[in-house]
Amino acid sequence: MAVFYRQGFARTTLADIAAETGVPLGNFYYYFRTKEALGLAVIEHYRTWLRSRFQSWEESNSDPLRRLDLFIEMTIEDADRLAASGCPIGSLVQELAKEDGTLGAAASDLFSVILTFLEGQFSALGRADHAADLALSLLAIVQGASLITNAFHQPTIQSRVGQQAKRWIRTQVDSATL
Repeated sequence: MAVFYRQGFARTTLADIAAETGVPLGNFYYYFRTKEALGLAVIEHYRTWLRSRFQSWEESNSDPLRRLDLFIEMTIEDADRLAASGCPIGSLVQELAKEDGTLGAAASDLFSVILTFLEGQFSALGRADHAADLALSLLAIVQGASLITNAFHQPTIQSRVGQQAKRWIRTQVDSATL
């Protein structure tokens, strides 16, 4: 995952990963017959991680507004890494979504997992009528901020946009009660 994140999927070879991990190349071929199989395993790891993270937030926080804040704070806390290398999930999705087939579809599904979580939070806040649009807007805000944070190598951009996103969410929730 670290090598894919640092170098990109297309530029990474199984030999690169073997060298990074110290695992003999033959062992990789035993478990992953192709680079695509390894890519699918990485995508599944991210999918499992996202679902676990979202589930832990739902179990520990009864307030959907707080869960949306946690989503944004996750990106703010990661601002230094985002400034250096971009979003690991966003970068992978962007690169692999250009591919036709299983790998591209599986990568794009990572954003679907995020959107499903965000839609649920907006619905719980009384915005079921616009939950899908609000979720898409929030994901676009966070991913856009990550891209710009990386382009300018300035972690403060992620923080600034994150705080603006929190205010934006509140205006969307408040407009539902008018």
